[in-house]
Amino acid sequence: MSPLFRVGWTIRSVIMHSTPQLIRDRKYHLPLPTLYHKCIIGSELIDWILNVTTNTPVRVHSRGQAAAMCQVLLEGQVLTQVTTESVPSTTTGADDDNKSQFLDRYVLYRFCFDDQIDSAVTTEDKRIAESELMQSLSSLAQLAPDAILRLILRKPPQKRTEEEMESVFEELLHIKALSHLSNSVKKELAAVIAFESHPKKQTIC
Repeated sequence: MSPLFRVGWTIRSVIMHSTPQLIRDRKYHLPLPTLYHKCIIGSELIDWILNVTTNTPVRVHSRGQAAAMCQVLLEGQVLTQVTTESVPSTTTGADDDNKSQFLDRYVLYRFCFDDQIDSAVTTEDKRIAESELMQSLSSLAQLAPDAILRLILRKPPQKRTEEEMESVFEELLHIKALSHLSNSVKKELAAVIAFESHPKKQTIC
């Protein structure tokens, strides 16, 4: 099991034992009434992260930060989005965009482990998961900023907000290879730079 899948397993195992009502079969009414098995609502997962990290060494300061932590799990396919937003967007391609971004809304997600027939959590699983929970959440908190940056860079430039372009610009300020460029050039670069992933390692296109 990869480290990120281990983090997801830990979080799911603790939820299943401490608050099992969060992961359950749910009926969703759009576009037609459908029953989805073993799902969790996006906003409720964020509520859980904020609650479980209260008064702990893991500092989660906002719902946005918690959503960024969930974005790491979504990007790593530990979580999958089962439904789109309850109010369909009229923007072409909006559903595809939404499915690449974790939403703090009434949207259903499923842990990959719940696709398996036997996904029960044993008492021993619970003991191990509880001992690893804070370290797992700390790891997500550290990975979250990079996940959000990749999410921004995958968006077409014309769909990026001013705040998102400012975030990219701030990242460019820390890249030594670009230190010879003026800030005005970096701002222009922040508006057009994009992220692409390729199957072969050490390949530059």
